[in-house]
Amino acid sequence: MNTVIKFNSFISILLLFSLFTLFNEVTALAIQNRAGVPENFCDGFGFTTPKAGAELINGTETNVVWTKGKSLVTEIYDLELFNENGDFVSSLWDKGISFGSGEEALLSLTLEVPSSATLPGKFMFRSWATHDGGPDCFRLSEVFTINP
Repeated sequence: MNTVIKFNSFISILLLFSLFTLFNEVTALAIQNRAGVPENFCDGFGFTTPKAGAELINGTETNVVWTKGKSLVTEIYDLELFNENGDFVSSLWDKGISFGSGEEALLSLTLEVPSSATLPGKFMFRSWATHDGGPDCFRLSEVFTINP
C-alpha cells in the first residue's frame, strides 16, 4: 500500500513538472513573437469623421474616415456601433479596407441602426485594424448622435 502512495506521488510530481515546463515554453514563445513589434504601432490611427457631437440620420448614406497617422496600420477590418455606455449595438460593416499608400481611408455606407436601439441616441463607432508586423489595433470614435 505504501508503495502505491509513493508511486502516485511520483507520477503527480512528474505531471506537475511537465505542465510547468509546457506553460513556461508557451509563455516564452508568446514573448518571442511580440519581440520587434514597436510599442507605437497604433500611434495616430483613428477616426477623422464623424466628429464629436455630429448628428447622423438613420437610413442615410454616411461617410466614415480613418486616418493612419504615424501608425503601422495597413488594413481596417470592420466598423461596429456601440451606445455611449459602451454596449455593443451592431456590426455595420466587415469587408476590410486598405490604407494603401494614402494617409486616409474612406467608407461610405448606409447607416442602419437596429430597431432595438433607442433613437435619437448617442453612439460611437469602433474599428479593428491590423498591420504586417503583428497585433491588431482598435479605436473608438468620439460620441455622436443618431436621429431617426
